Amino acid sequence: RCADPALQLAAPATLPFGAYRVIDYLVAAAATVGEGIGHFVRFFGLIADAVALGVDQDRDGYCLCLSMAKGGPVPPLYVDYVFAALVSRIRMRIKPDLQVRQVEFRQPEPPARALCRPFPRPRVLWRRR
Repeated sequence: RCADPALQLAAPATLPFGAYRVIDYLVAAAATVGEGIGHFVRFFGLIADAVALGVDQDRDGYCLCLSMAKGGPVPPLYVDYVFAALVSRIRMRIKPDLQVRQVEFRQPEPPARALCRPFPRPRVLWRRR
């Protein structure tokens, strides 16, 4: 058991650089945030080959999209974890002051707001119960 209702958001930032091995180095080798995200997405299968990761773009911005490689939804906790992992890796090596403008978590809002600490400034949207 863990007392943190948002462990999936906090845990990735506590992993040291190199914990994701080659993914960390590929992200760090990127010259821009966009290139770093591209490397993370392209090589994500090295971490979790059962999950397909992509980025969709429309006029409103970008959306990180996950699905199970064989079809079906990814567990919501893992969706949130992957997003937090991506942001933490970008902040570690490319842009420490990266600001997330809006994030839509897949979990219902927990009772404690402390869970937003990895993403303190964006507009946060929660899945409705």
